[in-house]
Amino acid sequence: MSIGMSIVFIGIILILLDIFFLTDLPTVIAIILFSLAFYINLNYEPLINITLTIIFFFFVFFIYISFWKKLKLYIIDKWLAKDVYKAGVYNLPGRQGTIKLIEDKKVAIIDGDVYNLSEDYNISEGEKFTVKEVKDGKIVIYKK
Repeated sequence: MSIGMSIVFIGIILILLDIFFLTDLPTVIAIILFSLAFYINLNYEPLINITLTIIFFFFVFFIYISFWKKLKLYIIDKWLAKDVYKAGVYNLPGRQGTIKLIEDKKVAIIDGDVYNLSEDYNISEGEKFTVKEVKDGKIVIYKK
């Protein structure tokens, strides 16, 4: 196996490993390796090889930024770790909590954290509820 093919295979392995890491570093290294393999396989003058390799690098990098990152998030969300990257209030639908009055304002307490309600519900302090959805960073509830 040629050195160019070995570099390409290492790049493919890095791209597949990138699915499991939050950083983009493995894929960027893979793109650099692909560019190196591209350079090795060109048979022009050095200046033309360098120019074509730089164009190849930016073309593959553009594809990565515009397509692969979105596909990667879709794959992770669909099959590997559903909704893992949803944080804060947007991870609350389906969770249960209680109502508490703080400075004469009703707030939701979920796992010890305080959240604003989307509207003033007809619910008393201490009553339990379930989060229905999130609108504009505030939670919508329905009573149990």
